[in-house]
Order: sequence, then structure tokens, then C-alpha cells
Amino acid sequence: MNELPEFNGWQGTRALGAGRCGETFEIERDDGFGAAEHGALKLISIEATSDAEETARLRSQLENMSRVLRASESMSDSKNILPWRDHAIRRYADGSGWEISLRTDLAVPLERYIRSHTYGETDVARIGAGVCNALVLCRDRGIVHGDVKPENIFVSGGNFEGSLDVRLGDFGMSALVQDAAGDFAAPEVLCGEAPSAENDVYSVGMVLYWMLNDRRIPFAPLPPEGVSGSDLAIARDMRLRGDPMPKPLHGSAALQTVIMKAISDQPADRYPTAEALRDALLNAVHRPSAAAASAAAAGAAVVAGTGAAASKPAKAPKLNKTKPAKADKPVVEEDEDDGEATGGKGLKIAAWVIGAIAGIALIALLASVLFGGGSKKVEDTFTLTLSLDEAEIAPDETLKLIAELRDQNDNKVTNPDITWRSSNSRIAEVDDKGIVTAGDEGTAKITAECEGQTAECKVTVTKDAIKITNVELDTTTAEMKVGEELTLNVKLTPEDAKDDNIKWSSSFTRVATVKDGVVKAVGPGETTITARANGHSATCKVTVKPTAEIRSVSCPTGSVSLSNTGASATVTFTVTGSDLGTVANSAKVYPVDGSIVQVGALQRSAGTNADTYTVTLTGLAEGATTVAFEITDANGVAHSATCSVVVSVPATPTPEQPTTVPTAAPTVEPTAEPTEDTTAPETEPNDAGE
Repeated sequence: MNELPEFNGWQGTRALGAGRCGETFEIERDDGFGAAEHGALKLISIEATSDAEETARLRSQLENMSRVLRASESMSDSKNILPWRDHAIRRYADGSGWEISLRTDLAVPLERYIRSHTYGETDVARIGAGVCNALVLCRDRGIVHGDVKPENIFVSGGNFEGSLDVRLGDFGMSALVQDAAGDFAAPEVLCGEAPSAENDVYSVGMVLYWMLNDRRIPFAPLPPEGVSGSDLAIARDMRLRGDPMPKPLHGSAALQTVIMKAISDQPADRYPTAEALRDALLNAVHRPSAAAASAAAAGAAVVAGTGAAASKPAKAPKLNKTKPAKADKPVVEEDEDDGEATGGKGLKIAAWVIGAIAGIALIALLASVLFGGGSKKVEDTFTLTLSLDEAEIAPDETLKLIAELRDQNDNKVTNPDITWRSSNSRIAEVDDKGIVTAGDEGTAKITAECEGQTAECKVTVTKDAIKITNVELDTTTAEMKVGEELTLNVKLTPEDAKDDNIKWSSSFTRVATVKDGVVKAVGPGETTITARANGHSATCKVTVKPTAEIRSVSCPTGSVSLSNTGASATVTFTVTGSDLGTVANSAKVYPVDGSIVQVGALQRSAGTNADTYTVTLTGLAEGATTVAFEITDANGVAHSATCSVVVSVPATPTPEQPTTVPTAAPTVEPTAEPTEDTTAPETEPNDAGE
């Protein structure tokens, strides 16, 4: 889809991505006061067929999907649900199919979120518990999600500290796509069984395994190796075959045990409900730590020292430590498991004393937390800004101030509860929507407050104020590369209006920042640069591309036929884009079956906007295979092309037998005249006996 969509008053601003269930766009609309509300829109197109039975099946699926969507909308106030806010299912006028429009909140999927955030095993358990809570709500309403995977779990909160918001979204999609959850689905679903609430619980376990395993599913190659489509296919086959599944790379033994149970091959061995998995996850990470047990043991030694054996304090039980995670992988924090002390009667008594003191310590700890003595919870940090720092208006005029609250991940908080006040309401009065009404001449300070943050705007009321009626930018769209800068110039109407009150902002500062009209590209993506002055604004849509962009990868050779083992041929792959030299080291070529062909060294020939890679293939054995070329762009996305190879071994001809020509026997000359035999011949008796 080339055009940005419109839906019920919302306008598309940029494409967010495409998948098997359609395309997703960021959308926005004016709230009526000059501020933009943001959301997301998914568009799905389904083609009808001439087969009446198939059409009836599609209609039934759409009806079921609509039911799920309505139920999702009814759960909009639930903490762990990312609901569809609005939807429409319409049949094309020509009867060729259906168009589905789905509007939801703008959110960051787990798969993208964790790429830029460190997280510990406690955070992994929290995410699993949040998804389980969502599945409990679904089950109670008769909904099977059927598509639990990282792309459909949405997370916000700073580095998983303090407040952690976990939501499950994309309801109803499994009705349209078979094998929706893919590599996160239960084996029985992959084998054709209809998804169920129990299968959803399995998928939660697979997502948590993926998080603890450096974002790799079971049996897939581990970093730094890349993962190809054939790797994923092999990994899925091994899981369906029931091969012993390896434990994830990270996490304590307790958490690993919970996850491995959740993804057991046999359904009877798994957690039966989402509540059971949720409770097991939280128990695994909230158990008393080894450090607390050690402190309790030390306390026991002090108590024991008050008796006759004071001169020989008791030793703390020895702890068995799990192997820590690699230092360069700040992914999971591993807890220590308490070791089990064994010994005679004296050790049993000591263990009983230690347990009693540990219980007292735990009660004291709970009391301190409940009554204010516990450790302080780490809260999310926010940033509050106003659309203007200063403004000049005439008496009786109004001015709209826009307050924007963002969390520490630079995500905009929707519908924040802003408190407004004026330092002098006689000069400038402000209502609960940020609308300032000018009174007498003078200067007043307008303050906005939310989540402990404040922002101020200095408002000067003067009869000499020049009212700005329009704001324009000299550039409305721009393309940049990471690291580049662009200066935007503002034109105000009237021309003699002051431009020192212009407020600049970027909708996504992780893509580009702006200061005094100078835009600096930070990372790939799209953002909107806005210039505001006295209630008027102008925007520039900025697209930031990575320094290296891969537009296409192809194999002009197409296919290769080798006439015999030992025969060779050269295959060519072409990569088009920009700054391709920065990603050349990621290029690789490999055969699906290395027993058929041998792949030589990859040779690169650099061009202006296209690079050519050549490789020599040598036949090893008769058969057919595919040789794949793969190169990874600056965003970590792999682009590939393939070449079909056939090795033929000609049949060995059967050696012909030489034709034998008979030779005439030599003529023997008689040495004497033959003599006539006069002996009467013997006769055989006839049937009559004569």
C-alpha cells in the first residue's frame, strides 16, 4: 500500500511495518486544541474465492474475529490488555473480498523493546506474569488468543525498573492465519490441532525461553551466528520430533525449571492454567536469596556463641552457587540456590535454629516493607515540556499551551493528568486544558505539573503584542542519514512578528532531535519536527535512513548445472543500496547441503550504488541443492538471494565385447586312398520284433 490511510477521523503518518496479517501504520488526529493524538492502525485485505464452501468458511472466520474484537474492546480498562479501540469489517463493493481496519494504541512490541534495554530474570518473570493475567481475562470471556509471541506482547517502562507495563495485543489474528504463533506455538498446534487456552500458556513459556536464550528459540544457532530460514525449519522439526530440549542460556535453576515445565513436549506435564504458570514464575524469583540465608546463619552463630560453645562459633551452611551469566551479556541476573546441609544430630539442631531465625528475619523484613521501612521502589522518571517557554499576547486574547509528558524511554504518555496554575491570574488566567486568557498588562508565569515534574511558560500581556496568525516551514518533508544535520527556517505571519518565542519539538527524539531549528539525525526511522508559536504550528516529516541501506539482493545467475563431480561454475549475486561497504563484512554464502557442492571464497566488487559478489561452486556428488547468499543491514535485518544448483554425473558406458569371426579349419590333405568299408551295417529291430 503506497498511500497513507484514513480511518474515522484519523490520518496515517507513517508505515510501521508489514506482516502476514497486513500492514500497520502510525495514525494521528487533532484533539481540537492543536495537539495531536497518536495511535496505530492495522489494515488487512482478504480476497474472496469463487468456491462457495471456502467463502462460507471465510465469512465464519470473520464473524468469529469480530466477536473477539468486540470482547477485546470491552477489556480496554484491563491492565494487561492492549485492546482494539475501534474496528470495521467491510466487504468490497465488487464482492472480491473484505477490508478489515483495526485501531489500537501506539505501543512498542517486546521483540523491539528488549533490543535496547537490559533486563534481569525478575523482569522476565514479571513479563510472563503480565501475559498470564491477560490470558486469564481472555479465558474468562471465552477467548483463545492463539498468537502469543514477542511481536504481540507490548512493554513500556524504563529498563524494566519500577513500574513495568505489560500488555497482550493483536486479538483475533489467529482466526485469519494458520500457524499464527509460528515457532512459539505448541507442538500439537503445529500438527494441526485447534489452538486452545492451554496452548496459549505453552506459548508464554516459549517467549520466556526466547528471552533467556539471547532471543533464540530452542535448537536454533546461538549468537554470534546468524539464523536462516532453514535453521528455523530444522529447529521446529527437532521440537516436533521430541528431541531433548536444551535449557536456556541464562536464568537461575529455579526459573529454568519453571520454563522447561511450561514447554514440555507432553501437555499433561505442563502447567494446566495461566494462573499456575504465573504463580510458579513469581515464586521462582521471589524465594529467599542465598545472601539472606547466609545472614541468618551468621545470626545463628552469634546466638550459639552465648552458650557453652561460645569459643567455637557454628559455621554457616555452605552454598552451592550457580554459574553466573557471561559478563558481556547484561541479560539476566542469576540467583544463588541454597545448598542442603547434611550431618549428625548437632547439625540438625543448628539447621533448626537457623530456620527459626531466618523466619523471624523474614517476618521483620515484611513488617519493615509494610510499615515503611523497606527499600524504596524505583519509580519511572518522566519529562514534562510545554509547547512554549515564552509568549506575548494582547489583553483579552487567548493562548493554548500544550503539555507533553514522556517517560524515560521517550514514549509519549497519553492523557496525562496535568495540573495548571498561574502566578498572577489578574494578568493571565489558565484553565484545566491549558488555555490562557490575558487580562491586565504585565507578566505572569504559567506552570504545568504532572508526575512530580513541572514546566513553565512566561506570558507577557501587552497592548503592543503582535498576534501571530500563521507559521510555515521552508521544508515539509526531508530525508536524512544518521549523523546528518538539517536547518529548518520559519516564516511567521505577519512578517514583523517576533520569532524568539518559537518552540521546537520532535515526536521521536530517538530518530532525530531539534534545537533552534537545527535537526540532527540520531537513528533510523521517521519523526515529525514541529515549530509552534502562539497557538499556531507547522511540521516537517523527517525520514532518517541508516548510513548503509540495502534496497535489493538478487542472483542474476539464477541456476547452475554442473556436468560432473569436480566441475566448477561461477555464481554472481548483486546487492543494491548505499554505503554498502560498511556492511560488506556481514556478507556470507553457504549451501543448504554441503555434501553436494563445495563453495569457494566470496569475492566482492564494489560499485557506486551496487556491489557484485562472486563465488565458485565445485560439484562433489550427484544431486540438487540451493546456495544462499545473505547480507545484514545496519538495522540487523538479513537480506538474501538463492541459486539452484544441480550436479549431474554421466552414466559410465558398458565396454563392448569384441566380435569373434570364425576362421576356416585348415585343409588336411589325405595321405592315402580311402578304403571302402564292406562291413554290413547293424539294423535295429522293428516294432514287430523282426
